[in-house]
Amino acid sequence: MKVVRQIGRGGFGTVDLVEDETGAQFARKTFSIIQPGEFPADMEDNVKRRFRREARIQSELVHHNIVPVLESDVEAEPPSFIMPLALATLDQEMAASKDLDGHFLEALMDILAGLEEIHQLDIYHRDLKPQNVLKLGSADNYRYAIGDFGLMSINDTQISQLTHTGMRMGSDFYTAPEIVADLRQASARSDIYSVGCILHDFVGTGSRIPCNEINDDKSPFSDIIRICTRKDPSRRFQTVADLRDAILEVDATDEKAETQEANDFIELLELDDVIDQKSWESIVAYVENNFENNDVSLLLHRVSLARVNEIMSLNVDLAFRLAMKYADWARNGTFDFSFCDGLANRLSAFYELENLTCKAEILLALLFLGTSHNRWYVERKFVGLAGDGMPDDLAKRFSLEVRVLGGQACRAFRHLEVSIGVKNQELHPTLAGTIKKVCAE
Repeated sequence: MKVVRQIGRGGFGTVDLVEDETGAQFARKTFSIIQPGEFPADMEDNVKRRFRREARIQSELVHHNIVPVLESDVEAEPPSFIMPLALATLDQEMAASKDLDGHFLEALMDILAGLEEIHQLDIYHRDLKPQNVLKLGSADNYRYAIGDFGLMSINDTQISQLTHTGMRMGSDFYTAPEIVADLRQASARSDIYSVGCILHDFVGTGSRIPCNEINDDKSPFSDIIRICTRKDPSRRFQTVADLRDAILEVDATDEKAETQEANDFIELLELDDVIDQKSWESIVAYVENNFENNDVSLLLHRVSLARVNEIMSLNVDLAFRLAMKYADWARNGTFDFSFCDGLANRLSAFYELENLTCKAEILLALLFLGTSHNRWYVERKFVGLAGDGMPDDLAKRFSLEVRVLGGQACRAFRHLEVSIGVKNQELHPTLAGTIKKVCAE
């Protein structure tokens, strides 16, 4: 690889634009100590070990919203690894347009998808900020991906004396207060604090003090920003899923329904109070009896993840009836790109109902929602449920639907391979066999 020029530097690494013999360009991150004053030798060894671990772990993280490692030479002196060349960093884009010309939610959903992936593996980023979010792909087909995992922790088992040293100037504006002095305090909620700060960058109405709560914001997302940045981690959103759903509730359409009945139901869903069974029966009956009406679409937009869990705990039969209509709506509707991830999480919650018909309809909804909107997060949700772990009876039931749908299903499965690289052979064997037969005819 030929070095063209340096394009970035941090506390423990430089990033160079490099070019191979074909002229293809990449970004290469190389270990180096860039610190003021004398850096202790034992600390340098520790940081170098962490750099090598960063490369190895990041190489194993295969996700559209995590920067991939294409090649690594971690045993070399100094160690290095190769990544795709980014179109831009998020902070560069924000310098041109604070809210990305109104598309900030797309970037935010990509960040949350990447975070959710690493949190499921008990990995915490600990240095999430706009400079570490890259825009990858092409101008008309791009995504945002999390990079720079140099301060990550894996179940907090690999921490030594490295603490705040190496966090570049400005990181404090995104760093949770509990990990400033001790990285061992990192958790999923530390990364959620950072997301709150990034959201404030997008929509915030004022400045902020590093490592503090943001209480004076006046944007529509002020409550979410405040909860994300609370000093007490236990009082923040506990999971990425909770945060995502709260964001999407704020962004829900404010369009009024045509009927007062629908508006009354929408108001009820938006309250913090628990909805009683009689009211849920009325809501579900209204959805069933008026499903083709636009008012029902407005109502279903307000059925949050918390409400899905609520009705499932209250009455399984009611939850089943609502789930079937919700799946139909999600499968056949057209939605804002950013809303799709929230829909997928709500569908996944309904999937827990012990009913084969319901599960099959949820799977169809995830498949067609993801492929029709080209939303990788949703497609991965489907694949996660339709793999080897899918129960055999469900695989047979779902395969019947594939046969009925024929070419429509085949097009969706072909899209999965192009979009997220999932081949039919990676799905449940019964389903894979059905696809092979149906799509070959």
